[in-house]
Amino acid sequence: MEAEEQMTKSLCIWCNVLFLPQNREELALLKYSLQDHRLFLFDPKEDGSTGASAEALENADIAFGTPDADAVIKCEKLKWIQTSNAGYTAYD
Repeated sequence: MEAEEQMTKSLCIWCNVLFLPQNREELALLKYSLQDHRLFLFDPKEDGSTGASAEALENADIAFGTPDADAVIKCEKLKWIQTSNAGYTAYD
């Protein structure tokens, strides 16, 4: 039963990916696919190191974009980081 509960758990998704106007469909698809999960969107300059983006990152299960590597290290709840750029050296 515990595994079943984990599968239905609502996840918190932190995101600072820049969705340009020509990518509205991608953002709409992301929002549509969320179901019961929560999405916290931030400007790409907000990397989770300070302010509201830092608080959201600390509570996130998933980070999508370019979160600050030092901020990520402090996130005990974070399970998955999906970078939106090539390379992950900063997170290694």
